[in-house]
Amino acid sequence: MESVYHSQLYSAAGSAIMSFDPVKQIHQHLCAFHTYSHDRSRHVEAHHFCTHLSPDFHQCVIYDSENPHARLIGIEYIVSEKIFEGLPEEEKKYWHSHKYEVESGLLQMQTKRFVPGKSALWLPTERLFCVL
Repeated sequence: MESVYHSQLYSAAGSAIMSFDPVKQIHQHLCAFHTYSHDRSRHVEAHHFCTHLSPDFHQCVIYDSENPHARLIGIEYIVSEKIFEGLPEEEKKYWHSHKYEVESGLLQMQTKRFVPGKSALWLPTERLFCVL
């Protein structure tokens, strides 16, 4: 039996009375495999749906798949080297670079079939710093 929350009537009513403007700003889909820091033999598929707040600051919601019932598994903030360098040293230890993920192909932009493949980059790889 379909949940009331997934019914067409509920969706239509919600869209009519609520604003989803922040969600509508998501315009990039990246897919990566995140490796567990304590067990490098384990990984999880991670679909990043990103909003670019400025050229130097992006935020992503991360799901375990791209299907309609995907589970939210994380939030990631992506900043430029300029912002990263301005962070306190104590804060920097929580951030990581995406240089290896991009260059190795572990992080890729997801596109529709009719769109030629594109790089996931909008900044040089060595200048992407992220925190989960």
